[in-house]
Amino acid sequence: MGWFAYQTKVGSWCSPEQSLTKENLLPSGTFQIQLKSTDCVFGEPLLQFKGTAPWQRTLSFSLDDRGNPEFRISIEGRPVFVAKSTIAYKSALTDMLVTYAWDAPSRSGRLTVSNTGNFLGETVTVSDAPPLLKTDLLEMALTVPSTVVAFAAISDRPEPIGPMPGIDMLTLIDTPRGQVRAGELKSGDQIETDIGVQTILARVHRSFPMAGAFAPIRLHAPFHGLKKHMTVAHHQGFVFGGADVEYAFGGSTVHIPAGLLETRRQPSPEWGLRAYCQFVLPKPAGIFAQGAILASMNIGRIRRNTTELPVSLLGGMPYELLPEHGDATRHELPEFAARTLASGRLG
Repeated sequence: MGWFAYQTKVGSWCSPEQSLTKENLLPSGTFQIQLKSTDCVFGEPLLQFKGTAPWQRTLSFSLDDRGNPEFRISIEGRPVFVAKSTIAYKSALTDMLVTYAWDAPSRSGRLTVSNTGNFLGETVTVSDAPPLLKTDLLEMALTVPSTVVAFAAISDRPEPIGPMPGIDMLTLIDTPRGQVRAGELKSGDQIETDIGVQTILARVHRSFPMAGAFAPIRLHAPFHGLKKHMTVAHHQGFVFGGADVEYAFGGSTVHIPAGLLETRRQPSPEWGLRAYCQFVLPKPAGIFAQGAILASMNIGRIRRNTTELPVSLLGGMPYELLPEHGDATRHELPEFAARTLASGRLG
């Protein structure tokens, strides 16, 4: 089934199919949260659940005194399982997507902490990961509105990590043979980019909870160069260039997430899952789509990461086709600068 429930600040969603399932034990699954560490109190639980029947137990997500995320399970007040990352201590990462995935039959688990831009970060593997109860995780997720967590989502299987797609399947992509829907393109097809025609090495796609970095953002024409309204994920980057960009930021282009572009009121929140896709190209580039330029998927150096590559969306891609994209963050702007540039382009 995959993702079956999530909780945000303003509401929750649970799959009708999951509500018909009486089985409460989850031998494998994923629990994911999004947060800003700068809004958190270090050393205190972000999300926590305490149960007494059929045994006394506590589940908690927290940041330690250095801002490192950890997932802890305690039985009768005694810690029995801890999955902890040290990424915050080693980097300046603040906007975090924290993903804990477990597979009890194989006694393994992993805690991944990544940014909410290109979803590259660090994965820590752990052993002896126990199964969890669905009701425990749902109860823990319900505490999201009283915390700084943007959303908490639950899946009944280990979900892939790494770079994530953000282009709606119906988006019209420019190709040498005309405009084609993003969902109809495939490996081997050619598309128009700001550095010329490129051949698609892989098209990745996935359904996500419509929350946080994956919430759909409706962008309106004619702003941002759009010739037609467009819906993309909150994290999907748009490419901007021009003399003002080069003068202010010292580079020919910058990337701005869709969530920072649209200042007008968005439609009422949608609930459920939404499918997005993206394209792995030989070189990261801006993809021409409906008059705008969308950033292609930048996979960084994940091909060298033997821990993350097998459990990422790229895990099934032939290794010899994986490009080396290098630095995946050099075009990104701080939020204030991005909003300032975007508001200037609307004028």
